[in-house]
Amino acid sequence: MNLKPAPLFPRLIAFLIDITLVTSVLTALEWFIPETSGLALQIIVSILELCFLLGYFIVGVARYGTTIGKRIFRLRVVLAGENEAPLSWWRCFLRALFLPVSCIMGVGLLMALFNPRRQALHDAIAGTLVVKSLNS
Repeated sequence: MNLKPAPLFPRLIAFLIDITLVTSVLTALEWFIPETSGLALQIIVSILELCFLLGYFIVGVARYGTTIGKRIFRLRVVLAGENEAPLSWWRCFLRALFLPVSCIMGVGLLMALFNPRRQALHDAIAGTLVVKSLNS
């Protein structure tokens, strides 16, 4: 079976949904931290926020092949070159780690526009592909 790369517009909207969800949780967390808290507490909270941000994208993709935003549009992340192969935690970590780099100045979107497999930078680095799922 030859999987078709997902269209860019649904991917972009799915990403915006995911970022909105993550940002909402992180903003709610910030409400519980006093503005006068010490530097040590602010560093700990920042580390926890980074872990949550990375964890959202790593766990969702590693366990289910998708995130909440992608699931709405029936998109899945698969191993590039192999049909429906599950992703390793390491590939999901790489993908999540380079996602911010891919977002900077739209570099990832530009790559995806000109790549026949519609791979953004983080997908190319991790060897992954976002596809339209036939089942959900």
